[in-house]
Formats: sequence, structure tokens, C-alpha cells
Amino acid sequence: MSLSAHDLLYSNSHHSNDDEQNLASIDELQQLLCHLLKYTETEFLLKKREPIQSQDLIQAFYRQAKELREGKPLAYIIGQAPFMSHTYLIQPGVLIPRHDTECLVEHSIRLLHTLKKDYSSIVGVECGVGSGIISIECALAHPTTHFHAWDISQKALDIAKHNATRLGASNITFHHGNFFDGIQDILKKHPNSLPFIISNPPYIETDTIQTLEDSVKNYEPHLALDGGTNGLEFYDAFFSLIQSIPSVLLCEFGYNQKNALQALARKYELYTIEFFQDLSQNDRYFIARTID
Repeated sequence: MSLSAHDLLYSNSHHSNDDEQNLASIDELQQLLCHLLKYTETEFLLKKREPIQSQDLIQAFYRQAKELREGKPLAYIIGQAPFMSHTYLIQPGVLIPRHDTECLVEHSIRLLHTLKKDYSSIVGVECGVGSGIISIECALAHPTTHFHAWDISQKALDIAKHNATRLGASNITFHHGNFFDGIQDILKKHPNSLPFIISNPPYIETDTIQTLEDSVKNYEPHLALDGGTNGLEFYDAFFSLIQSIPSVLLCEFGYNQKNALQALARKYELYTIEFFQDLSQNDRYFIARTID
């Protein structure tokens, strides 16, 4: 007897094993099935009771559903993740995009529109480009602004470049190496441009990483998570950088780091710093300025 998508979905959602701590949700299993069947969500609803003819596809689903139950993130299994209105290619070793980062990106896009009224030239720069979501979305929204994006991971850069090409973001230059070394050359090449710095840097305390969910600590790159002993290493370096140059800095941060960041900003006597919340009303990102 042939199995339908409905049969596969609900037989696996009730599967349990004492060795599997993270059971896959119905939603994730459905996304996996849609990916394998090349169905949209609407097509799945219309065709979910039709028999699946391909035994190879059924076996692939069983195999990948097991990976899901074992805690492997769906994005790494299907090789992609949604962000804003686009789909980004993702591979193990590259941080998976989070929806909360959309708040940072949307605000960045709006702020760039505002700043262009007062500044004839702006250069966008990103530290830790990952899969490219931040620079690509900003570059697509502002095709006349050039962006420079850094990562110390070659794998992340390769994925970001591929995503930029797929989505048509041709106004980004990617750099492999240390952002804080490389940006000095960019500032020298654009002495009359306002630096617009964006980052979702590593901000988790080193000792906290082992307490994260298995799907994060066992699969996602610690290089993109580890913010040092107090989680503030990158912010300290950012504030030191912008202290001496007129610029705008937008950064994501951990939900419990606002007070520490306020104290750090006072240390560097920044002109202004504003904090904003994410979709869950958690403190999530800030805008720091060294301009009027």
C-alpha cells in the first residue's frame, strides 16, 4: 500500500525513542515533506492524501526525519532557510538566520533612507556576514549604496557570495579576514563617506554555550556564537572603533545585555545610543551614533 504525505507526517510525529531527546514538530516535518515533494504549503494541503509513488523519496523522508528528531536543525537538512521575503542557502558551519534579526535589518533599511537626505555618500559595512542576510537585504533595498562585508570563515563567505549572486545583490564586496583590520582600509578609501556599520556579532558568553539547546550547541558554529568571557568583546571593539570616527552603528545583542552595553557606551562617551526590542518584546538591538 502506498503512503501519502499525510501518512508520513503523522506516523513520524508520534515516533518516539528514549535516545532521541528532541522530537521533531509537525511544522518542521511538514516543511521537510514540502521540500522533498517540491510542494508549496497550499499544494501540500491539496495533495497530502495522494499516494507518494517514489520509494526513494519516502526513504529520504524517513532518514531526514530521524535527523530532525535527533536535533539537527531543519535548515541544515534541507540546505535553506527563510529570511524576510527571500530564501537563503545554508550549510553546516554557517549560522542559521533568526526571524528576530529581521527587526534589525528593517530598521537599518529605514535609517539608511533617512540618512541619505543629509549625507551624499554612505558606505555600508558589516562584521560577520554569515549567510549574507543583513548585507544582502540592505543592498537590495539600497542598490546605489555600496556595502563591504567581512567574515573570518571562508565557508560563510562562499555561502554569502552565492546568496548575493542568486538574489541579485551586486553592490556588495566580500572580504575574508578580520573586520577590525580591514575596515581601516575602507575608511581610507572613502574619507568623505559616512560609515554605516551593521553587525549581528557573537555575543554569547563562552561558559554559556554548553547550556544552549542541543540543536544550537551541537550543530551551529561556535565561532559565530562565542562573544568571549562576558559576551561583550565585539561591542567593546565596535565602540572603540566608532569613538574616533563620525559613524552609525547598528548591532544585535543578547536579551539580557542591555545594562552592560549602556555601561560600556558610557565608558566610551558615545554621542547617543538607543535600544530596541524584537518581535517578542525582548531587548534585541541598538543604534549608536557618533554624529549629530
